[in-house]
Amino acid sequence: MQRQSNPARIDGDELEKYYAEHKDNYKQVKVDAIYIAFSNSAASQTGSDGKKILSEAEAKAKIAGLLEQIRKGGDFKKLAKENSDDELSRAKDGYFATLSLSESTGIPDAIRTGVFALKAGETTEPIWQANGFYLFRAEEITFKPFPEVRDQIYETIKTGVFQKWIEGVRNNAKAKILAPAITGK
Repeated sequence: MQRQSNPARIDGDELEKYYAEHKDNYKQVKVDAIYIAFSNSAASQTGSDGKKILSEAEAKAKIAGLLEQIRKGGDFKKLAKENSDDELSRAKDGYFATLSLSESTGIPDAIRTGVFALKAGETTEPIWQANGFYLFRAEEITFKPFPEVRDQIYETIKTGVFQKWIEGVRNNAKAKILAPAITGK
């Protein structure tokens, strides 16, 4: 098992071929965001900053209006700076993060699906989350360079070779009872 889990050699050509065939796994999207918060709590109508807290319906209408402005040529960064309830991205003209498909396990499915379906310059439809709506815009799409993912690819191929070997052993294994007394026959 030890020998099989550490293949003798996986050459650089095989690693590069895997990278080329699975390049989308290493996709990175630099995204800007607009976040419009809401609360359906009747008790909170005004936040601590004096700003009116929107209901879900009001937030949905506001985000839809912002999307319409963007589709008509509105400046996403300017709209983010003027409207986003996310202080961090608002302070950076809407910059949210550079998201990587291979490292997106903590990202909610709706956001991951929306962001990684975008082409550069495209904006998502409004994405509902528990306390607000998001719009994401793909500013730049790149791929992690091969040298950065080489070790990860090596481990993926190594694991695949081992799993294939285990599967072959399992498929070819035949149980044979050597002591008939054990079966009671």
